[in-house]
Amino acid sequence: MSTLKIAVWTFTAAVVAPATADVLRQAERIMLGVPQSALLVAIAGALIGVLLLREKDTARWLELQWFPNRTENYGIEDDGPSLMQGFGQLAACYRPGQGIMVGTQMTDQIIAAFAKGTTFAGMRVERKPWTSSIIQDPERVMHPVTIPWRGFLS
Repeated sequence: MSTLKIAVWTFTAAVVAPATADVLRQAERIMLGVPQSALLVAIAGALIGVLLLREKDTARWLELQWFPNRTENYGIEDDGPSLMQGFGQLAACYRPGQGIMVGTQMTDQIIAAFAKGTTFAGMRVERKPWTSSIIQDPERVMHPVTIPWRGFLS
């Protein structure tokens, strides 16, 4: 096991909120059938620019890109509330040659797991997630799902 994986797992355990972990574990069990917390490792890895789930022997995996947007200040005081907002793009990935239905089924499950109103880490999914065009390269096929989120931080 690499030092990087241990560091990412330590980061994940220290940072990921329990509510987020529950939602992601449920989505993970539905979509992948992979070992517990593998999705959380992917999220932590994506947050620091490292992807760990893309192993050579894995047929299906998820890749996360996190895009926080401009914070809106709603308080006059320096410690007043702020609206945090942005989106995550969770891509259902698989090796070429498995057929388009593999990715379509995974994207349907991602959309269901992060339905409008779903909360995680104090944030809320503000509208129904949507899929984008399929991205293909020689090593993988990706079906991106965009998940918009926002929440107040005080």
